[in-house]
Amino acid sequence: MNTHNTLAHRKMSLDTNVWLVMLVTAILSLGLISYNLIDNESCVPFAISAKGVTSNQDGVYEPGETIIFRTSLPEEKEITWVFGDNTARQKTVSVNMRHKFMKEGVFTVTAMLNGVCNNEIKVNIKKSKNSILSGDDAGAAAPQIFGNLAPVEGKSERYISDVIGNSYEWKILDKASFPTINDQYAFFTFPKPGLYVLQLTVDHDRRKRSQLEINVTENLAKSKGPKQQNVPVLIPYDVRPPKSDKQAEKQPEKAPEPEKLPEPVVEAPKKKIINIRNEIFQSKLEGVVQGQNDVHDFDAYLPDGGNTKVLINDEKSYKTFAQLCQEIGGKKKIVIESVQLMRAEDNMIQQIKVKYKKKGLFGL
Repeated sequence: MNTHNTLAHRKMSLDTNVWLVMLVTAILSLGLISYNLIDNESCVPFAISAKGVTSNQDGVYEPGETIIFRTSLPEEKEITWVFGDNTARQKTVSVNMRHKFMKEGVFTVTAMLNGVCNNEIKVNIKKSKNSILSGDDAGAAAPQIFGNLAPVEGKSERYISDVIGNSYEWKILDKASFPTINDQYAFFTFPKPGLYVLQLTVDHDRRKRSQLEINVTENLAKSKGPKQQNVPVLIPYDVRPPKSDKQAEKQPEKAPEPEKLPEPVVEAPKKKIINIRNEIFQSKLEGVVQGQNDVHDFDAYLPDGGNTKVLINDEKSYKTFAQLCQEIGGKKKIVIESVQLMRAEDNMIQQIKVKYKKKGLFGL
């Protein structure tokens, strides 16, 4: 027996092969821990919520209805959306995603962050008697609301719709103090400045439901500021040598003319711009596609009106908003995919990014 060779293969009473197995195991464990640490850094917990553009509250949506999915993630995170209805995956860096389900069923919508962190939400798509896809009522259109978009606080304003129906429901969303009005005309008095959302539903039909953003301004006449008083201006007489009595009779002394004050400069009234969210702007732009809206319906939101720069489908050159409306107006085969409003430092809309496509052979 070669005792020397046997001891040479042992260190600290362990065989060399045992030490080798322990070393490989330690290296694999460190690699697994490092991977988990990297994976946890790229996975941020987030929540998903769903809401129809018709402000549906019961969790059941119509086939063909636009649903807005919102995450609690910051905008700079890239999210991949899988809708569970055999449509293509979509990527976005926005917290919002819009989608339409064209068939009935319960669908699982998955949002994936960095390909490793997922969250899900289920949506129930069910056709009602007045569904968008039903034959007799397929032509129903959302009403258009007419009224003052920038009223003054404390002043009563009237709002009216262009749709004639059997029943009407006017309400101010998220404001329980406002009554619900069931008449063709609605009068509202806004007690203080701020943004209000007016909603109209005709014939209890969600397809005949529209919203209008109202930006109430401050009543300057009621502001409590120090009143300006008219202070008389003292003008000295000219110092002249005394005149004789005859000269005084012939040439009575004239009172000095009052000094002419400079006329106040009256500035031209500034155009009132109403703030609008991306999804509401996209909904109004879809009205252009349907032939219900035109470029002038956006004057209240765009400081430059129809001259606002628009980047369409990530092209290199810009077009004007008026050219965009002319390009898509009344062309119902066009589908607006996304709208991104680019704002300046004063929160005014400076440029617009729009992505749209035409319905192909197989539809959406």
